[in-house]
Amino acid sequence: MMITHSYSRVPPYRPFAFLLVAITLTTLSASSFPQEFIRIASFNIAEFGEGNHPETRDLETIASLLVDNDLDLIAIQEVGVKETGAKQVYKLADKMNCALSSDTPRYVAAVTPQSGDERCAFIYRFPIVQGDDLLWLDEDKDPSNPAAGGTTYFRIPVAVSFSAGNFDFFLVSVHLTWGKLDRREGEISALKSFLRDDSGDEKDWIVLGDMNRYGKYKKSDRKAFDRLLRGNWKRTYRFPLLEAITNPDDMKIWRAPTDQTSTTIAQSKNIYDQFVITSGAYREFASEDPRLGENVGIIAFDREEPYASISDHNDIKYRISDHRPIWARFRIDLPDDD
Repeated sequence: MMITHSYSRVPPYRPFAFLLVAITLTTLSASSFPQEFIRIASFNIAEFGEGNHPETRDLETIASLLVDNDLDLIAIQEVGVKETGAKQVYKLADKMNCALSSDTPRYVAAVTPQSGDERCAFIYRFPIVQGDDLLWLDEDKDPSNPAAGGTTYFRIPVAVSFSAGNFDFFLVSVHLTWGKLDRREGEISALKSFLRDDSGDEKDWIVLGDMNRYGKYKKSDRKAFDRLLRGNWKRTYRFPLLEAITNPDDMKIWRAPTDQTSTTIAQSKNIYDQFVITSGAYREFASEDPRLGENVGIIAFDREEPYASISDHNDIKYRISDHRPIWARFRIDLPDDD
């Protein structure tokens, strides 16, 4: 299904043709589903559907942890570019549906085209509805070779419109460059410019994903991610997860305060995965004082058995992932404000 776009942003951002593959055709019923809030999540599943990893991936546990945490819309990064990658996404959505009670709305899944070395996916359920507006945040470096990535971003972020109740928004899934600091600095600068642009009609933007906050670099090196934190950022956008686990007026932290507040399973306690919400989404986030476990969360699956007893990092990485899912809660019952 090819989507015709009706939304645009100021240059250099322009809409691109975008293919979403939906599965698990089902009738979505409101039933007893709560209508006041939705939970939006991000999950980098390491090399999902690549190589031999489908043979070791514990999809049953992944499905359970996503369903048990009442996640309504999940953006997944690191989906493989071959057919197996998409099949893993569809299989995960099916297993999530198997874990639901019979009167609960079913999940559907969608997978993006390749950009750089991967794709991203979205798994969602009623009351969330996918809209027709889709937007790539960059131009392809080589339109005939998606593996080349974009002119600014190696993996071009994609923005997809969604709605739930009275809340309509764009969700932007990102996976910023890991090893090349100069490239990541350019991506961060472009992302900041994009978030600061308030010229469009839609004011509710939620950016989420693996932002590789510091990567391999030491504290004495340049800090690309801090470009997003400079200035009075609360006027334009916020970082609710970081606000919940550290002082919002001094968020230039190098490590998570505790293991439970790391977004990866590494011993270095990294905070790579983030939410960034624009000023238009402040009201629906409905908190000036984010609290971990209440309106934002980190799902530390590796602290539970059987994974708590596994000492091999790669064993956990290719059964589940080396990243933990993160989530944020938004209200959907307030009057539409844009």
